Amino acid sequence: GKCALLGCRGEPWEGNQSVCVVSLRTEKGDEQCVFEYTVPQGSDTFPCPPSFSKVIKFMMHMIDEDQEQALRGFSFAFGARETMMWKPCHVEDTRHAPANASTSFQSSSEAAGESWAVTQIPKDGIMTYVLRRSQAVDSDKKYRLLYVPSTVVVRTVTMHTTPCLRCSICHARINPSTDLYELTEEKEKATSVRYLPYHSNCLHARRVAKGEIRLLRQAPLIMGEPKSENQNNMLPASWGEIINIMDMNQDAYYCEGVKLPLIVTFFKRSPISTEYHILGFREHIFTHTQSAIGRYMAIAEFSFVTLIQRFLAKLHNVRLHYGHPDMVNGFYVKQTAGVSRGSKRVNVNEDVFLGYEMLLMDKGITFLEYLSYGKGREVDFEGASVFLKKLSAGAVMQLRSRQVYHLYTSEITLVTKWALYYGSLAHYTNSYLMDHTVFLMAYTFVVYAQGYVGTSLLFLNGSSLAMPWLIQIGFFNIVPMLAEMNLEHSYVRFSDLLLSLPFFSHQLRITASFFGSTVQTGSAQYMGTKRGIGNEYVPMRQLLAHHFYTNLLPGLKLLALLMFFFNAGGSPVTVWVVLVAAFSYLCAPVFYNPFPTFNRWMEEVGTFMQFLDYEAVELPEALPAFRKHLAEDGGLPRSVAHFWSKCWLEHLESVSATRTIGSAIETFLSEMAYVVGSFGFWFVLAAYMLFLNPLMDPELHRKPHVFRWDIFLIVCNTMVAYIVSVLAMKHSSSSDKATRGVRLTLIPLAYIVQFIALIINEPGMLGQKLVYLVAYYFYTGLALAAANAIIFALANFYLRLRCRDAKTLVQSQYNLIRWMAIHFPGGVLIYRVVMAASFVVFSVTHLMAALVINVHTTFLFNERVALRAMR
Repeated sequence: GKCALLGCRGEPWEGNQSVCVVSLRTEKGDEQCVFEYTVPQGSDTFPCPPSFSKVIKFMMHMIDEDQEQALRGFSFAFGARETMMWKPCHVEDTRHAPANASTSFQSSSEAAGESWAVTQIPKDGIMTYVLRRSQAVDSDKKYRLLYVPSTVVVRTVTMHTTPCLRCSICHARINPSTDLYELTEEKEKATSVRYLPYHSNCLHARRVAKGEIRLLRQAPLIMGEPKSENQNNMLPASWGEIINIMDMNQDAYYCEGVKLPLIVTFFKRSPISTEYHILGFREHIFTHTQSAIGRYMAIAEFSFVTLIQRFLAKLHNVRLHYGHPDMVNGFYVKQTAGVSRGSKRVNVNEDVFLGYEMLLMDKGITFLEYLSYGKGREVDFEGASVFLKKLSAGAVMQLRSRQVYHLYTSEITLVTKWALYYGSLAHYTNSYLMDHTVFLMAYTFVVYAQGYVGTSLLFLNGSSLAMPWLIQIGFFNIVPMLAEMNLEHSYVRFSDLLLSLPFFSHQLRITASFFGSTVQTGSAQYMGTKRGIGNEYVPMRQLLAHHFYTNLLPGLKLLALLMFFFNAGGSPVTVWVVLVAAFSYLCAPVFYNPFPTFNRWMEEVGTFMQFLDYEAVELPEALPAFRKHLAEDGGLPRSVAHFWSKCWLEHLESVSATRTIGSAIETFLSEMAYVVGSFGFWFVLAAYMLFLNPLMDPELHRKPHVFRWDIFLIVCNTMVAYIVSVLAMKHSSSSDKATRGVRLTLIPLAYIVQFIALIINEPGMLGQKLVYLVAYYFYTGLALAAANAIIFALANFYLRLRCRDAKTLVQSQYNLIRWMAIHFPGGVLIYRVVMAASFVVFSVTHLMAALVINVHTTFLFNERVALRAMR
């Protein structure tokens, strides 16, 4: 017949056949049977019938007439021939008792000596049932046994020996013991049903393709941050009192494992020592040989993990859990709800909260010097930047946690609070303040230069600004680092500190930027560093997109301030710090980008021209289509218009978390305060340079700057030409030749007219007039940016009051951004100019690096050739 396995579709037998017992059960009869026999004198047992299933009644024949009259109620009819009177005997059924339970049980009829029990006895290897009396009978007696007969029913089926199921979609064989599969019931006819087997993934894919699976979730699938949730899910599977927590980028060594028994004493309570619950130790960064960024990250890790944590643990007991590997007390970690905290947005830096919890519980934390594990850090520029972005944003979100609130408001000593602040939030706060002091220094010297206050006048007034700040107090921060590096390595390693200056200056700006933006918006998110390899070339378009807001805009602002300062007669020695900062902000991404070549620069030029040529009218109308564009390009914008729209959309979403009237008003006021703070100084400086400067005291014997209307008209000419070209693009297809002609003619013609006017009118002042022209362009761009920000603030305030649905609000914000990109092209124009200027700086740095590498490679090649010739 057929295989009995459900889902088998008729596989051939051919020796693949076996008989299986499906069920084995005992069925009882419907009628009672009587088994009558005589027990001889001196006997106490007699066998039960072979089909015996259950004792109904066991009776003894009564001979005494008086007893027969007394027990007339126990009369039973067994056939038509005779009616007999029987005395009931109590029987204990012990068939399912253990093998040694063959002793009879006492009953209420013990006095009559009629206590019986059903027991099991082995006979020829087969268990049989017998009736056993508590004592032997004194004379021959007749007994009857009423029972229900039983029969054993065995059911067998025929099945395939090897797996015989095949998936109905992929037709691959299914192994029921290892594969996940499902059987679906399908009706062939009105009465017949068949079962079809499927692999679970095949069936799920088919259901998803047909739209049969629609899971409606009330909350996101991942409730918390992925990394912290994985760690907390792992914790219940751990065992032992001491748990060593390690990430996938860490390693241990055999020699360090030999030292592990020494740390057990730190976790034991003793009257002469402290019981610790977090044990930190040194880390060996084994990726320091991969690239220059790997060495610099190893230096940073050595400074914090070894020097700072040693100070925090030994003196103040405020060394927290900053990451892995650490030894922790497993019992208390499980008691405090896990290794990490996984709340969205709040616990971005998830590891540090375990240390906060231990401090709140007044538990001991220490640091060891003789134990060291391996650890891998970022070896590429992009990975290091993203890592610092996450840390700086997470430091702000720590201020919203209950742990930090309880620690800083608890009754711990002031010195301990200082140490706790120094080891957790002070670095990011100091980075924010140090970054702003660079701009404050540039603003100060530009104001002095525009007011004709030189270093000599500052010296006469006793100001410290008169002397160049060649040696600053911040240099003393690296003295412990220099001493430790000389102690463990040699003074040759000092060169890494000098060469890493552009890298750390760039990262300082990233830290300050994300710290300030997170304070402004009050929201952050976890960012994966990805940790790419160090010898992989990063395209310039990716560098422009990732560092535009954090470094490129501030770097260009510093260059503009330096241009105004030098034009007013300032000395570069006075502002050398600002020069280094501007160089680091603009050139560091390309300076540390591996394998710069001339061929790659040509490819970058073609890619960047396509990046600039994409027009705003080609932005998709729907928000999902716009997000699809970004996803198709790996998160990178395909044009300046896409990048401008993406930046403004992220900004509006970050400030639109709630949609109440009070929050909308608060957000609008904060946006206006941001506009005033960002552009107020520049507008005051522009008004002073363009209009108020001629009113200065003429006794300074300097020719004041007079507003040049001819140069300002040139700027207006350029702006009109650009707006006309954009409007022409809006009302025509991008492939139209006439529209292309307008775009490619008006703007170059405007620039040609500018330079002809500058050369013809006062050719001796060409250099100074070029500076004025750049200044006018710069201030015009700032005016457009300020107008753009004010329009967005007003429109977002109106949309937040009108739209009550979050999805509708985001779509309305995108529609606003797209309308502004098409009808108000000033914002996109600013981004185009800044991107072009940044690309010029990137190109110069790239070509210089390529030239140095080619010269160095040629020199090494010629040296090797000369050595071979000499041999």
